[in-house]
Amino acid sequence: MTVTIQDERLLMWAAERLKGKFDSARCRWLAFIDDQALRAVVIYHDFSERSCAISIATDGTGKWCLKGVLKRIFDYPFVELGYRRVSILVSASNERSAKLVRGLGAVQEGELREATEDGENIRIFGMLAGERRF
Repeated sequence: MTVTIQDERLLMWAAERLKGKFDSARCRWLAFIDDQALRAVVIYHDFSERSCAISIATDGTGKWCLKGVLKRIFDYPFVELGYRRVSILVSASNERSAKLVRGLGAVQEGELREATEDGENIRIFGMLAGERRF
């Protein structure tokens, strides 16, 4: 799977799927593309000294969800940036993604009510560096 970074078209693709807006000057992103299509875009945003938030937009096929891809997603904040925690934002209606992030070691810490442009709630999961399960 090919990884590309900082192509604004990829950020727009993700923003449409996540029903949100992201300022390209205040976030970083990775896109995962196989020989068939764009599979996922991971957006890192809301940076602080010790943490950031992660939002993941996918094509819905699950073909992006490979151990190597997951390792790359979390290596950026934990290894490259040296952060000790991340927040992972998941649409409240997306139980499949909530189950995935729980399986990766994240713990649900709260919920933002009517947080998207269309009024949907967003679940907040937290993961500490030592809680990674891969």
